Amino acid sequence: RNEGFGVVNDVYLPLASSDFSDVRVKGNSIDIPYVMRGRIDGIDFLQDTRLIANPTGRIFQNSEGSLFVGHPSNPNSNYCGIYKSDDFGSTWNRLEELFESAELKNKALIVTCINRNDVLFFSHNGILYRSEKPYTTYTNVLDIDPDGVYTGKFILSGCMRELPDGTLVVGAYQNERSIRVYMSSDEGNTWSNVYTDNSGTYQHVHGVYVDKNTNPATIYVGCDGGGGILKST
Repeated sequence: RNEGFGVVNDVYLPLASSDFSDVRVKGNSIDIPYVMRGRIDGIDFLQDTRLIANPTGRIFQNSEGSLFVGHPSNPNSNYCGIYKSDDFGSTWNRLEELFESAELKNKALIVTCINRNDVLFFSHNGILYRSEKPYTTYTNVLDIDPDGVYTGKFILSGCMRELPDGTLVVGAYQNERSIRVYMSSDEGNTWSNVYTDNSGTYQHVHGVYVDKNTNPATIYVGCDGGGGILKST
């Protein structure tokens, strides 16, 4: 691309040819490269770059092949929510039944993880929610700001990972300078704060990564506000 720089956070190409010769990346003068198939409620994904280009827009797949993505960035809140595709991304439907309550209706939602048992995790305003199939109910399982002292708080798509033994890891993102990492060993029902750094060295967690080639698996946490990578020991 010759229009500047950008980052592709996630790519899902189940029907691409083996040499990717049939893949095209579309973009315009100011947006990061992006490509997406299908439409959401009449809005072409190709006109909403932030859905895929933003780190909150990662696509997740469950064991049945269904795809899930959050729609947190569209200025029209009527399109916010979580969308599911059962045909490799050709068509998408919002999980309407899951969000009939006023609490999360038309709220900006971020899909953060689908674990090995197809449990769906998503977040809003620093709160992590958990939903099991058929994804018609959800529970609040983690609040990274229970005392209401932080601003600009999120749990991003790239800030939650599953370890080989099923343990889940979450890194917190907020405007204030504090690094916090949480872990769950019961499929996300309960969480423990396993690491905190309030020294002000770094600002927040931008990404959590797992090296599965080590035993036990090594966890890396990418931090902003000074730049740094934390490594589990």
